[in-house]
Amino acid sequence: MMHLFAFAFAFVLVARADIAMLRGQYQEGRYDLGRDAVYTAWLLGLLWVSGVALIGLGIGFDIAAITANGKVFAKVTVVTILTINGIFLHHYAFPVFADKQGKASSVRLLICTILGAVSSVSWFCASAFGAARVVAPWLGYLHFMLFYGI
Repeated sequence: MMHLFAFAFAFVLVARADIAMLRGQYQEGRYDLGRDAVYTAWLLGLLWVSGVALIGLGIGFDIAAITANGKVFAKVTVVTILTINGIFLHHYAFPVFADKQGKASSVRLLICTILGAVSSVSWFCASAFGAARVVAPWLGYLHFMLFYGI
């Protein structure tokens, strides 16, 4: 339950933050990007801890068992990408959206857009993979990652 609740809070916080960024509400001072980033980081950490616990309870911590389970291995891959992308967002993109001047080159905005897209797709796919219990026996790692790529 902890994993599900942490995911729900994180997903809503990220969605609200994305909308606020697009509307310029962080630049206007209506929301605090630093605070939202810290909350998201804590929730992502909680998701890592609870997710690792769920893996341990489900299939154990044997690397061969994890890589043999397409769904679990794909989810770990996507969450790792999500975490690395979050670090880039925090240190590269967030300063652009928190800037009261609103000055950024088109290249920098393009990089921010790509980072945002990777974040959105990763959150969506992590949730889809978590709910894919019914189809997981018929799909392998490459199927899940193809879905992620598309």
